[in-house]
Amino acid sequence: MRMRTIICHLRMLFWVPLLSAGVPGSSELLSEDIRYSGVAKLSVAGSCTGSWILPRGGAPEDAPAYLFSAGHCYSTSFGTSEVVRSREITTGMASFRYFIDTPAQRRVTVPVRRVVWASMANTDVAVFELGATVDALRRQGLSPLTLGDHVEDELIVRGIPVSGTPIEDQYLREAGCQFQGVFNLIEFVWTFRRFLRHDCADIRGGSSGSPVINRRSGEVVGIMSTTVEGESPCYLGTPCVIGAEQPEVLAGSYSAPVWGWNVCFGADGRFDPESAGCPLETRTAPVISGAPPRTIPRGRPWNASVPGRYRYGTIAERDGFCEHAAMGGWREGMILDPIPDVEGGYFLCVEAENGAVAMRHVRVDKTPPRLAPRFTFADENAAMVLRFEFSPAELSSYSYKFGAGADCDAPEGYLIYRRVPVRITGAGRLCLYGEDEAGNRTPPQGYDYGQGARIYRLTNGASLRESWLAPGAFATVFGTGLRGASATIVDHLGVRHTAMVLATLPSQVNFYVPEAVRLGRAYLEVGEASVETEVRSASPGLFFTNTEGLEQYGTGMRFRQDAEGFVGGLRVRLQVEPLEEGLERIRFLLPDDVKLRGFVSLWVRIGDWESNRMTVRLR
Repeated sequence: MRMRTIICHLRMLFWVPLLSAGVPGSSELLSEDIRYSGVAKLSVAGSCTGSWILPRGGAPEDAPAYLFSAGHCYSTSFGTSEVVRSREITTGMASFRYFIDTPAQRRVTVPVRRVVWASMANTDVAVFELGATVDALRRQGLSPLTLGDHVEDELIVRGIPVSGTPIEDQYLREAGCQFQGVFNLIEFVWTFRRFLRHDCADIRGGSSGSPVINRRSGEVVGIMSTTVEGESPCYLGTPCVIGAEQPEVLAGSYSAPVWGWNVCFGADGRFDPESAGCPLETRTAPVISGAPPRTIPRGRPWNASVPGRYRYGTIAERDGFCEHAAMGGWREGMILDPIPDVEGGYFLCVEAENGAVAMRHVRVDKTPPRLAPRFTFADENAAMVLRFEFSPAELSSYSYKFGAGADCDAPEGYLIYRRVPVRITGAGRLCLYGEDEAGNRTPPQGYDYGQGARIYRLTNGASLRESWLAPGAFATVFGTGLRGASATIVDHLGVRHTAMVLATLPSQVNFYVPEAVRLGRAYLEVGEASVETEVRSASPGLFFTNTEGLEQYGTGMRFRQDAEGFVGGLRVRLQVEPLEEGLERIRFLLPDDVKLRGFVSLWVRIGDWESNRMTVRLR
């Protein structure tokens, strides 16, 4: 029955934006247990997780209770050197006992009174004072966590992820992790120091602020900050490890270290960032204004303004942070030193008279976007409609022009796409290009319209990702004037193969590639349109039809015996069973001694070719 459903699904499969994300390993929902009751769902600046922390030696019963979470759970607009101290909060709430089997009336909801300390300068931590005492929370049956002084190899994260999680599963869950080292990071405008890297599962929206816990000692050593889930290095959702010649994206999640913070609690149980030995910054850093944006296409002066007296230095990111920069003498006025005209990242470091240091990071990027423009150009109600898909920072803006005789190589006449679909009538030529955040451009592309059938994009029929053809696989083309079109593949020997068409629209055709097509260069003819392509032995793709279990359906894998499966970060055996034309049943075979529960990411790899990734739930 499911097989027939997928065939029908393919016949009706037309383009919609699809998102698929996943992280290594697995997590499981927790049933009510006092040992886990100190973790709460936090609502201050969005949905986050927090944990009730006591100093290792305990605290008086009348001491206020403190909740540790991520800095961006207090504010998502932190400056790169900003520190917040003792600010009242009027609408924040922390909900404890957030288990899947706990009735809502048994949860413990406590107001968040104020933020004691928060920053995203080198760290990403916020410490909140709750509107309850230590004794009040204990009387509610809650159990606090404590801070550790070192990191173990085996870790646990407990949090409440919500993004991409079904509503019925948005409760406290736990995942085991491996500690993978300490790294310095850059993510968007922020620089993070000595963050813990780990392979914790199901780190997504809502997980921010989750406690990262030593499995053996049960002590908190990190506060969950970020994970790798995007495709633009060093941008939001794709932190870069820095310190080598070039920044590098390493898969996994990262947490801000909090070991050694026990000394920030006084004997009275109160959290005081100015306690002797407390490593937290409390001084006011200088404000840098007028400096260049985050990325620039070539070197230029810093043109930075700093109020008052200061001293400064600059350093390339591969050479270290501001403590390694050679600082000049005390001065006032503008900073006009040149940023080198060499690709790479550079820090401007400014020290105020109180010793606090502000840092501004700029990256010189001369490389064109590595992603091709993403767009649809479809026939809708007697007009062609142009839409673009953005992927900052690689595809941050688009420009286009159209008309009879439009010259795509001529710079004149291009318009900036304002995120409003563009309707185009008549006949002519569409020209477009994309730009990254620094302003580097993709090569211009040109497409004729209103002059018969055209093919703009060829994709795998399951994933709808740009691809080539493979014998016995489903494929999809996007273009114009395609309704009712037939499909023919002319292989490199000139032999014509008629493809079975499953469904057509004016802008899309789904079809099956005959198994007899020979490998090599080929021409695909769809109606009156044609495009040169290639036939390869495989084109792995997975259908987004089954969100549970390790049995899935895909296409483009039946003639390769070397296909590998991945369940999270675990490589597993794969069983590919050909079904009807183009359709394959894919079984991911876990070792007998591996038991996974929760949400995991699945994908297939054949040589250098990877399928799309999909997230499923294992019970």
